[in-house]
Amino acid sequence: MKGKLSMINTKATPRHLGSIKKYKKFYEKWDYWGYAYFDGSDYLFLTQYLTPIGGMSGYLILNQDGDAVPYSQAEKPYNYILQYNTIMSQAISDLYPQIKKDMAPYKERTALLTRHRKAFEVLSLEERESVDRIIKETNITLENPVLLQEIFDTLVDFQKKVEKEQGFFDFELLTEIKNTFNQNRVVMYSFGIREKSLVQDYETVINSLDKVSGQIPSNDLRKIKNLLIAAKQSNQTTLEKSLQQFEQDELGNEAVIDMQKLDESLEEKFELEGKIFFEEKMLGKLRNPQ
Repeated sequence: MKGKLSMINTKATPRHLGSIKKYKKFYEKWDYWGYAYFDGSDYLFLTQYLTPIGGMSGYLILNQDGDAVPYSQAEKPYNYILQYNTIMSQAISDLYPQIKKDMAPYKERTALLTRHRKAFEVLSLEERESVDRIIKETNITLENPVLLQEIFDTLVDFQKKVEKEQGFFDFELLTEIKNTFNQNRVVMYSFGIREKSLVQDYETVINSLDKVSGQIPSNDLRKIKNLLIAAKQSNQTTLEKSLQQFEQDELGNEAVIDMQKLDESLEEKFELEGKIFFEEKMLGKLRNPQ
């Protein structure tokens, strides 16, 4: 879509309400989502049905006139609207907390190792290289909040455009949104791989600290040791679980991630998982007429 488009009418009309009630079960509540998917000829809106105990129980796709479109025409917009909503929800639940993550331990770790780098010259080549790798990789990790903030801000701009400025999105815009969100996966998986690569380096430097005890003030030496032990312990607990969402599928089978084509590889992995989930868990909840 080129240029700025005017806002469409996103409010439910009496005809919309009539269709919603027609497909509603007596014990259900409903939620009409105030934006549409534009398929090139019509604006398609989604209504979610909810039960008091079980939560979401069904969905209905309505056109701009307020009619329930045939099932065959409803399937794609239903999928696309759910994809859009999932991304925006995960931007808040998953991405935003990473932006606010406390980076102080990473900053202190690299600052202390850099400040006392000359003291490590008495160590072996292997030990010095471990120190240098920790400094280098930690400095890369410290860029994460800025990268993630840029991704989050872009998604917020997309959401504003869809829900406040024009009232709809099309396939082209959805693709942009998905590509943007995928950059979050790239950042987080790259972080996990960096930390995984440092496991042995943490161990090596921790074991070498006694050799430089006379070269580094005891308070700083203690801080370095505690920071590296904490990083090592974190890698042994949360890191493996974090990487599993990238390196395994929903059934626990190994997922092949190509580091040379990381963007495409992660996009394909999560696109396939989303397709399977939609077909197995969500498609059966669509109530449009066959």
